[in-house]
Amino acid sequence: MRIGVSPRTTALVGALLSSAAIIGVADVAQAQQGAYIGYRVTKETVLPGKNPRWDHVSIDEANRHVFIGRRDLGVTVINVDTGEVSEVKDTKGTNGAWAATDLGVGLSDNGTSADVTVFDLKTLAVKSKIKVPKETDGVWYDPATKTAYVNNGDEGSITLFDPVSGKVGDTIALNSKKPEFSAVNGKGLAFVALQDKNQIAAVDLKTKKLANTWNVDCVQPTGMYYEAQTDRLFVPCRGTKPLLAVVDATSGKTVYSFPIGLGVDAVTFNPTEKLILTSNGTTGTISVFKQDSKDAYHLVETVATRLGARTMTLDPKTQKAFTVTAEYTQPAPANAGDRQPPNRWVSDTFRVIQLERMKFE
Repeated sequence: MRIGVSPRTTALVGALLSSAAIIGVADVAQAQQGAYIGYRVTKETVLPGKNPRWDHVSIDEANRHVFIGRRDLGVTVINVDTGEVSEVKDTKGTNGAWAATDLGVGLSDNGTSADVTVFDLKTLAVKSKIKVPKETDGVWYDPATKTAYVNNGDEGSITLFDPVSGKVGDTIALNSKKPEFSAVNGKGLAFVALQDKNQIAAVDLKTKKLANTWNVDCVQPTGMYYEAQTDRLFVPCRGTKPLLAVVDATSGKTVYSFPIGLGVDAVTFNPTEKLILTSNGTTGTISVFKQDSKDAYHLVETVATRLGARTMTLDPKTQKAFTVTAEYTQPAPANAGDRQPPNRWVSDTFRVIQLERMKFE
């Protein structure tokens, strides 16, 4: 779930940013008539840290915590209501954390350490460590089966484990070299985006088997969100022509797709207003769509964030969205035809960006 800004996209960024905060065509008339309600950045919190790296952002709604996976700096925790910053110890290498709310514990997958830290959701105190077979790239939990699982990244599989007993279970092959974000439906099914295959894997956590593999009508699916009321998966796809795809979570059929910004990594959902948000890191925007019905959607607005802000979560209680990024420099290749060097991130510039629904006059 790593992303850079390629030379072929650089020319597009200026044009895209120039239109970044304008409202969608469907809502122009509303804006012209008077007040307009939309997302905007309301707060930025800069956090110290050398050579910033990060991946997943998630929320523990019950305990009012946003979890940010900061690689070697471990899990950073932001209180949604007070802004207080804290951390979860012993989570070096983390890609992110997930709340198993019914068990009262959080889970941090620790990347190259090939283990998971189990911590108390209220106190953030570490309870145990669970060793898993492979280097990890994300952790999720299914309350229906009380089963957690880690994404084994380039291994192309997920490994199941019991977060209470610490017992490690089956490893399920996904026939992919690039499994990405995941989601569960609350009925024992887990969905995983297979970026290299342009597919979605459906895993039955009860039988511990790969149940289905569906083709999705877009290139490089990466994010994943399951919306229970309509039984739909929201799947942003990175590709050279990035799209938001909406997939029927029973049949696997793609029922909707619409262009979004470049460099997407994550998607989330505002259940109060039925809004879908994708975080587009290369263009530094969030695309916001309205779910009119389970198979009908329209673009509401495109909101400016910051370049590199590619992962995101949302607090359903307040409708606040949170994304993160840092300042960087993009070195040029030494010679024509050479590969693009990686971005050079600037220390002590990592920031948490809060967006809220606000009135525009």
